Amino acid sequence: MKKYKLFRVFRIAFILLVFCCTNLFSQNCSSLTAWHNSTSGAFLCSGSSWGTPTRVTYNGYYYDAKNFQFWNYTAGTEPSGTTANSAYWTYGGNCCSAGTANAGSGLSAICQGTTSAPMGGSIGGGASAGTWSGGSGSWTNASDPNGATYTAGASESGSITLTLTATGGCATVTATKNITINAKPTTVTVTGAGAVCSGASASLSASNGSSGTIYWQNTTSGGTSTATASTSQSVSSAGTYYFRAQENGCWGAEGSAVVTVNTLPTAVTVTGGGAICPGASASLSASNGSSGTIYWQNTTSGGTSTATASTSESASSAGTYYFRAQENGCWGTEGSAVVTVTSLPTPTFTAEPGATSCGNTDVTYTTESGKTNYIWTVPGVLGTDYSISSGGVGTSDNTVTLKWLTAGSKTVTINYSDNGCAGASATSSTPTTIPTILDGGNISW
Repeated sequence: MKKYKLFRVFRIAFILLVFCCTNLFSQNCSSLTAWHNSTSGAFLCSGSSWGTPTRVTYNGYYYDAKNFQFWNYTAGTEPSGTTANSAYWTYGGNCCSAGTANAGSGLSAICQGTTSAPMGGSIGGGASAGTWSGGSGSWTNASDPNGATYTAGASESGSITLTLTATGGCATVTATKNITINAKPTTVTVTGAGAVCSGASASLSASNGSSGTIYWQNTTSGGTSTATASTSQSVSSAGTYYFRAQENGCWGAEGSAVVTVNTLPTAVTVTGGGAICPGASASLSASNGSSGTIYWQNTTSGGTSTATASTSESASSAGTYYFRAQENGCWGTEGSAVVTVTSLPTPTFTAEPGATSCGNTDVTYTTESGKTNYIWTVPGVLGTDYSISSGGVGTSDNTVTLKWLTAGSKTVTINYSDNGCAGASATSSTPTTIPTILDGGNISW
């Protein structure tokens, strides 16, 4: 009777001991492995090397630590549902160990829409797989704990938590680290685009870019030059010009302006200038100007009037007159003609006979030389009232020598042209009286 009671006490104690050991070890086992130490009944879930336990029996019984019951044991006969293997017994299942996850070192900040450096994470222990997650952006190779990369979302900013989840061990474990996403400046707006004339400049202005610094990128699209921080530039060549804002190393969307350059019309050629006589007009004609329209600018140099589209005009006043061609709002080089108004000459006598002269005697009348179109007027009839000894016949003679053949008061007139302009009126010589010869040879004045 005492022996039976002792057996019951031992059995209860043994069950409690095994129960505690079983639950302790089962904390680390995902499938409650049924490896048993034949002596203690404890699970052998401590790794891949279990040693060699000693199989023992107790009064013909073997304790099953999985089902918490004794089995009748007879050498060579194994309990139902078990398999004997040398020094231990097993029920199917695998031993396991807890997994570990390491997020790796910190990451440098990135810009919206850009990609991080590789995560540099790792898993260990019983973990068989690791996957990265977090953020509103996108992952590349998220199932590679070490090589995965993260691309920030277009509107994502601030500190973002990234999580490495390790699975396949006795329990899922995680590790985290943060990455800072810097916002990009807003798109730059550029004004001043359009057409300019050859030789002129377009003034470009840039704005927006939020709190970033705006940089001039010239004609480079997608440029990242920080050489010129500027919001205004002047350009004289055709092309597409760019400004872009940057902040914390992040570049926003560029702004651009397209500038075109219109060719100037060719220089206008004007003919018809020169000297005119008072009361006359100069006829001016304009040509060239390539395909532009020629406009009359009157006496305004550098004029841009489009009031009179004309290639011919008349000018009666002295001055410089201009024509100029325009096309697509661009003015070519002006053409001009100078008009002068010549004063009318006033002929004078530089030599003439006195107040009296004898008839049939040479007398000479002389006016200024170097003029043109000399016109001598002698009263009377040639051969009857006078005879010409020399000159006074051609239009180039500035002197005339003649003999008066009849008595009376004699006056000679002269007119000529100077610079193409004739005198307003002929000039008369001082009257010369030729006496009358009376019978007996007397002279009558």
